[in-house]
Amino acid sequence: MELNWQRPLSRPIPISASASLITLRDGADFLLSQFGRHHATGAQAYTLERLSMAAASGSLSDISVATLQLRAFLTAHQLTEPIRAYG
Repeated sequence: MELNWQRPLSRPIPISASASLITLRDGADFLLSQFGRHHATGAQAYTLERLSMAAASGSLSDISVATLQLRAFLTAHQLTEPIRAYG
C-alpha cells in the first residue's frame, strides 16, 4: 500500500504566528525535525505511527486520530497552543 503523505490534517495546527502544519507530511517532518529521526520512543513513536496509518489508509477517522494525537503531543511539548473552547 502506497502512503499518501500529502493528505491534509483534519485541522491545521499552528506552530508559530506565521506557520501551521497542514498535511500529514508537514506533521511528520516537523516532529522529526524537533525530536530527531533516530530511536523514536513512547509518545513520539506512537504519534509517528498514527500519522503513517493515516497516510496509508486515507480514512477520515485515521486522519482525525492522527491530527488529535499530533496536536496533543505538540501541546505537551509546548510547541503549539492548547485547543481553546469557544463560547
